[in-house]
Amino acid sequence: MAKILPVTMSDVGRAAGVSQAAVSLAFRSDPSIPAATRQRIFAVARRLGYRRHAAISALMAQVRARKPMAIKAELGALTFWSDRAAFEQNPTWQEQWRGAQARARELGYALEEFWTGSPGMSLRRLSSVLQARNIEGVLVFPLPTPQGLKFPFDRFSAIAIGYTLESPLVHRVVTAHFDSVLIALSELRSRGYANIGLVLDEHMSQRVRRNWKAAFYAYGLELGRVDSAAILSLPSQGAPERLGKWLRRFRPDAVLCGGPQPIRAWLRELGLSAPADIGIVRLANIQPEERCACIDEKWRQVGAAAVDLLVGQLHRGQRGIPERPMLTLVRGEWVEGDSVRRPIKPA
Repeated sequence: MAKILPVTMSDVGRAAGVSQAAVSLAFRSDPSIPAATRQRIFAVARRLGYRRHAAISALMAQVRARKPMAIKAELGALTFWSDRAAFEQNPTWQEQWRGAQARARELGYALEEFWTGSPGMSLRRLSSVLQARNIEGVLVFPLPTPQGLKFPFDRFSAIAIGYTLESPLVHRVVTAHFDSVLIALSELRSRGYANIGLVLDEHMSQRVRRNWKAAFYAYGLELGRVDSAAILSLPSQGAPERLGKWLRRFRPDAVLCGGPQPIRAWLRELGLSAPADIGIVRLANIQPEERCACIDEKWRQVGAAAVDLLVGQLHRGQRGIPERPMLTLVRGEWVEGDSVRRPIKPA
């Protein structure tokens, strides 16, 4: 027997004589789509059966009633904070959550958190709760450490944020960490820095799949000189002392910092001032109070992009582990700070 495939936005667009993008905009009541065209698209969607999706059914009712109506469709956010204090102290997680929640609301969904640290909450019980609530899409937030999860993803549409969900491989959204280093190095070179070092927190390096280190080496190869002594991995104990020894040996004129350590304060204790003695760039703005130049990793946009992809899966009726997992990268951007010199103006 032939398999009956779910109706997609493309099907609705072809039948209505418009593009898939126009169908998407119509479902979001975008003012760029004329009212008559929206009505025609909705009529075609009803005829084809596309309105069977909860969010679309509610949106059609909203258009017919010509008044605001809550769209009763939910997404599940699987979170793994060790505790609430850990979440509140982590700006990355907070911004990802805010971005995901805001985008879900824009698309007519409620994003509900399911914290795996809740008393009595196992992954098996969590799956049962989600199914009982008729929640078909799950957003997997970063795990405390890279690991696999024994969760029945075959029953859901799923998107993971970050690299920490090692198995099974679902579609993921991640900051473009490799590009972050290239952006930072390009900026430092434009300011006259030549002997640049990379200071890494080993835990953070693992979480970004060593993309920071890989980009640093790649940049060195392009310059024709790769020096492993330019990279310092900081241990959990004795980090300031290790930093001091490395500085005396390597003598960098600028450092990229990939980790949560108070690098500017440590350098000050060692008698070094930024930018007078050394330049500092953070690869993520984890210590904003230090006012360092940094890369904005666009955490909020990462959360929003994850919801976009998840809703797209739901609309297409895609469930389970994808045959070809895709990685979506969100590129960061340079943020000026007083820890580096100003760019050198061309003569």
